Amino acid sequence: MYSFQNVVGNEHVVRVLQGALCSGRIGHALCMTGKPGTGRKLISYAFAKALQCEDRRGGESCGICRSCVSLEAGTHPDVFRIRSDKSSVGVDIVRERIVDEMAHKPHSYPYKIFVVEEASALTVQAQNAMLKTLEEPCGYGVILLIAERADSLLPTIRSRCLTYSTRPVGASRIAEYLNRNARVTAEDAEKFAQLAHGSIGRAMRLATDDEFSALRKYTSDLAVSLAGLSIVEAFSQTKELERYKHRIADVLDILSVKYRDALVVSETGETSRMLDIGISSQVACSRDLLLDKLAAIDNARARLRFNGNFQLVMDSLLLTLRDT
Repeated sequence: MYSFQNVVGNEHVVRVLQGALCSGRIGHALCMTGKPGTGRKLISYAFAKALQCEDRRGGESCGICRSCVSLEAGTHPDVFRIRSDKSSVGVDIVRERIVDEMAHKPHSYPYKIFVVEEASALTVQAQNAMLKTLEEPCGYGVILLIAERADSLLPTIRSRCLTYSTRPVGASRIAEYLNRNARVTAEDAEKFAQLAHGSIGRAMRLATDDEFSALRKYTSDLAVSLAGLSIVEAFSQTKELERYKHRIADVLDILSVKYRDALVVSETGETSRMLDIGISSQVACSRDLLLDKLAAIDNARARLRFNGNFQLVMDSLLLTLRDT
């Protein structure tokens, strides 16, 4: 449900937007930036919902009026969701769905609200087509742009928007959220939170992803067994990793968490940070060796990002992780 009450973290953004709703000082163009899964979309639609609500209480929508129900159902006549099945949002979509539609007054509610869910995908031509609408706003039009980075938009667009940035959510807050909203144990909630990189959306996907469960078990077993393998046997694991090539980023994330926790245990003896992969077998490693393993994982991630040869990158990584 789109509600400010469901936003975890990013209270600084919620507070400002609710203040605008209470004062009635509504900007005609807002840009919500931040990493995916940090609440950008939820906050944007919660704002749109509250703005159109027929019985708003302060800075929060009532959730039960006709406007709120239709927005949740995706059938609101004066809230427009702009997205594209293609990799970019072209000029024709902007002209048809925003520019032309803005020329007509709202059907039933005070505002016409346009939510561009992937504003970073707007082409230069599409942004320029929207520019006049931003330069000469009508009293009832509100455009909400959701983008990962503000600099993905033209300076002329950014200068006409009020920009708010969501921040990654802390692991403890994510774990609490998973405990309340996902059918996972407290132990698993903490693990998923560590792997989420500050994204509640990613944490929820991992918690409900059956393939990820198998992937986590495979990676855990691999981390435990590597030290006992010969060089040839270690290299043979690259072929096994081919099965998870489409999720190699998750494999590397799991490995990073394992060795970071091993480092914490080795340095502090804080056994509460130990995970479920036989972490004690890693504690015997020296601090420098554990740091080398973590650096190797980061290096592999960077090389793959720049299209490095998968087999060569994995061979090099496994050889480093095998060292004890």
